[in-house]
Amino acid sequence: MLVYQNAIKVLCENFPELKEIYDKELDYYIDLPYVFYETEFTKYIMESIRKQNNRNLIKAFHFVERILQEGDNEFSNMVEVAVLEALYFEGVFDEKGQCWNLLGKLSKESVRKCNE
Repeated sequence: MLVYQNAIKVLCENFPELKEIYDKELDYYIDLPYVFYETEFTKYIMESIRKQNNRNLIKAFHFVERILQEGDNEFSNMVEVAVLEALYFEGVFDEKGQCWNLLGKLSKESVRKCNE
């Protein structure tokens, strides 16, 4: 099981480019995984959408789905709010759009809750 206390470590292991940002801004992000995910990981996804980098998007949404499947309640809830809900309010989840088709089952369920 992936635990919330390791959320930043797990993200940085999977996205080394974000580790560089974390290391530079350690004083700001230390012990603030929610802020790091919402600020940096969501920005990474938005930038990948803007650049139409499908490879990065597939990797990012696969990672999100994995957290929803394997993360403890605190970790999966943080990803739902800091990443999926933030992206939802950016308007990236048109049900016929590119990003929607890259989401896994649990991610789609989470995004649908944003409409409620």
